[in-house]
Amino acid sequence: MDLARPSGVVLDGAFGFDLLTDELAGRFSTSEVYLRSVSPRDPALVYYTPEYAQISNDHKSPLEGFDWQRSVLEESLKSISESTRYLWYLPSMPKDPSQIRLLIRHPTVSRGRKHPTLWSTVNHFKVEYALDAGRPYVIAPYGDIATYLVNQGVKPNWVVQVEFSYPKA
Repeated sequence: MDLARPSGVVLDGAFGFDLLTDELAGRFSTSEVYLRSVSPRDPALVYYTPEYAQISNDHKSPLEGFDWQRSVLEESLKSISESTRYLWYLPSMPKDPSQIRLLIRHPTVSRGRKHPTLWSTVNHFKVEYALDAGRPYVIAPYGDIATYLVNQGVKPNWVVQVEFSYPKA
């Protein structure tokens, strides 16, 4: 394993950590990591010495790709502004609801006008996830999105893309 970088100790969370003395165990922190050939899609628990070892971001993301589901809506800012929340039924069950992403794409505004070719993308909006009789759906914060778009200079009749994406189960 190349987790103990630049130096330090990393222990597999599934094997014997409870055998350490309390004093020695107190020197370790925990992390969930993805390991080639061991846990490429689902994270494995490890214990590591944080003063010496740094767990790289490469080990904090799945190593195998997911099959992503995407749903894109095109709506005018006027339409988005008419509601504070928007409920959207997902076409399939997400593998991990915490990975549902909401992207907003809108025409870039330059000197108060719509740029003829550039679009801006933002992804800082969070969605609520729930099930309705086993059917997954998300709720998008349309009120917050509309406020953001108005502040960016987007005009009411301009078309905006709203994209929900997530790894399929």
